[in-house]
Amino acid sequence: MLLRLAVAVVFLGGLVIAPQAFAQNAGGTSAQGGGFALTFPQGQQQQQPQAPKPKKPRPPTAVKMQRPPLPSSAEGNRILAVVNDEMISVQDLEGRIRLAIGYSNIPDTPDTRSKIAPQVLRKMIDERLQIQEANRLKVVLTPEEVDQGIQMIEKKNNMPAGALISGIASRGGDPSLARDQIRADLTWLRLVNKALRPQIRIGTAEVQDRLESMKGRLGRSEYLLAEILLPVDNPSQEGDVRRLSESLLGQMKKGTPFSALARQFSRASSAANGGSLGWVSDEGLDQALLPVVTQLGKGQVSIPVRTAEGFTVLMMLDRRVNGGGGSGAAALPSTDQVRLALEDERLDMLARRYIRDLRRAAYLEFRK
Repeated sequence: MLLRLAVAVVFLGGLVIAPQAFAQNAGGTSAQGGGFALTFPQGQQQQQPQAPKPKKPRPPTAVKMQRPPLPSSAEGNRILAVVNDEMISVQDLEGRIRLAIGYSNIPDTPDTRSKIAPQVLRKMIDERLQIQEANRLKVVLTPEEVDQGIQMIEKKNNMPAGALISGIASRGGDPSLARDQIRADLTWLRLVNKALRPQIRIGTAEVQDRLESMKGRLGRSEYLLAEILLPVDNPSQEGDVRRLSESLLGQMKKGTPFSALARQFSRASSAANGGSLGWVSDEGLDQALLPVVTQLGKGQVSIPVRTAEGFTVLMMLDRRVNGGGGSGAAALPSTDQVRLALEDERLDMLARRYIRDLRRAAYLEFRK
């Protein structure tokens, strides 16, 4: 599936910004999310470039991730997890849970905290790994650049200066944690573009093959989708992850923006993009998702679907007919547009592989 990491759109609780200033060698795109009235229906063959090899930390033996203990404020600064040479305390996790609850407008109950704690912790671990790798490769955003990102969010959403941070505080969230999350997202975008995009080479033959394939699909449907992916890392998590997906679906029915939930809970690389996948065709979809997607109308959200990775919830932002002219139809793109799309697809694949390799190389320890 397509994710334009080159110029991704960062969502923070339904707020949207296209941070072109933070990606290198970027093209241009935009994404949508959270703005639709939700309704719910019934019921490459070539050798791919490799991501930079992550530096193996010590101790070298990784510990398989298990379900983390549930947070309790009484435990204070007790260490909950170790990510290479960094520690995550129960207090750290509690702060992020409060942030997620405040942004997502979901009930702050013990049951909610119990459901979201494992997913929030895994997302925090990914952010730690991404920042560690960025530091290793000397990809660092200055405080001024983070400030610029916040200002761009406020401008994009017609907010007065300072309203984003003050709003976070008014909802009981820690503004410093929000800054950390924005910094992590923007740093990862810059790292991916700096480390991976220069490796990508799209030949003329590949562009022509894609154009010929698109001509063969004239008249077929394409879908503008957003996703929330909740992986099931081991069988013991099946029930918990399924219940979390159902809980998030319930919050969307109550009006919580899809993009806000994707930003906080999804572990797909599209999370920084509010879950947006861009335009995809039948061929670009997981076959387990295709029957569900074809039944969705514009603005509708799917039930949680079990795939090989875990549970996926999809939102249909729009749909169109490929080529052929007329209302709702999409003309064939230019060769430059096709080349950029192929680069973005390759970049998305490499970014997913990159974070997967960082997880595998990491030393992870969970403490009871």
